[in-house]
Amino acid sequence: MATITETIVDAATGETITRQVEDTRQPVVPQLVENWQGLAVMRTSTLPSGQTYDAAVRAAIAGLPAPQNDIVLAAYESARFVRTSPTLNQLLGAIGLTQAQIDALFIQADGLSL
Repeated sequence: MATITETIVDAATGETITRQVEDTRQPVVPQLVENWQGLAVMRTSTLPSGQTYDAAVRAAIAGLPAPQNDIVLAAYESARFVRTSPTLNQLLGAIGLTQAQIDALFIQADGLSL
């Protein structure tokens, strides 16, 4: 876990005290990330089987009936990743990701920049 610097003033002495403490704040889960950010994480994260998240999601999309599979694939490849998207959550759940893992995906993706 990370540490943060905490500075306090002792009420009795007026002395300023600076110390390192464990950062117990929970990370903020972004509600949307750009498509390239989401895909970058999807292509570099792997399931226990060794398959990338991206490959597993594409296989799940391919199993959808036409034309739904074409529509979902087009959105997956071009739309922003929205944390509350029922379709995205269903696809990520179908490949075995938990809600905590999906949150971590969004946090990781949000940390990427060009």
